[in-house]
Amino acid sequence: PPVEIDDSPDVAEAAFTERRTVAPVPHGNGWRCPTGTRRSGDACTANDPPPNSVRVGRTWHCAAGFVRRGNACIDTEPPPNAIRTGSSWRCRAGYVRSRGHCLQLQ
Repeated sequence: PPVEIDDSPDVAEAAFTERRTVAPVPHGNGWRCPTGTRRSGDACTANDPPPNSVRVGRTWHCAAGFVRRGNACIDTEPPPNAIRTGSSWRCRAGYVRSRGHCLQLQ
């Protein structure tokens, strides 16, 4: 069942940690969900992070080798002659980055 809450930042963290339903917060003529939660029927539930992400407090970041596109983490497959560096890539020695490719130096 929903629990009574205030709108403190700890609310969403508790919902993430305990995977529970959180009571909505009165707002104008209706109600809203606290930050880090989403509407689910007549209550609020923790936002589930997408695959290939890491939860950080009330939000999430994409794991190394992935970049955020909307609410997803997309693989950043480097082009030929490139080396992955975290969530990006760089060209190998003797190559220069140009428009998403690694071109061989002349």
